[in-house]
Amino acid sequence: PILQYPDFEIPFTLYTNASKKGLGAVLSQKKDGKKYVIAYVSRLTNKTEENYPITDLECLAIIWSIKHIHHYLSRPFTIVTDHAAIKWLKTSKMPKGRRARWIIELQQYHFNIEHRAGKHNANADALSCIIEIEEESLLLNYVKKQLDQLPIIRNMVQQNLQKEQQKQKDQYDEKLKKIVSYQIGDL
Repeated sequence: PILQYPDFEIPFTLYTNASKKGLGAVLSQKKDGKKYVIAYVSRLTNKTEENYPITDLECLAIIWSIKHIHHYLSRPFTIVTDHAAIKWLKTSKMPKGRRARWIIELQQYHFNIEHRAGKHNANADALSCIIEIEEESLLLNYVKKQLDQLPIIRNMVQQNLQKEQQKQKDQYDEKLKKIVSYQIGDL
């Protein structure tokens, strides 16, 4: 779905999910009986997070997504997850380490938790099942696509690249090398 502008008079719903490879969340609102997407967020898990138990990964997905889109969540909202992790986290008697930190972070928000089976939480699930891609390659492909969409910039970049390549070739040309060094010496 296409992103919509948020209406801060209508409650938000945050759908979250986690896998060993990634975290995903979708922020949406319901207007006139239809759900509208406000934001999509996702990221790859790091090497340490890949080793978390699934309960901790699901909690991490919630904590991370709330941090990422906190500017929308100043009013009560609903978290929809396919795991009871956050309910467990909120009722834990003696949390330690990261779980204790997560509880403290969540205390500033007012939210309800709804459980939804994974097959009915497909939007966030798809975002959490990210195929690992080299970040540099991903960035390069993004830049290339952007350049292809902007012909003027693409032409300028290509012209500058051609000039730079020509400069490098000229430096190795013996005849031009003497001319260039002579002209630079006169300046």
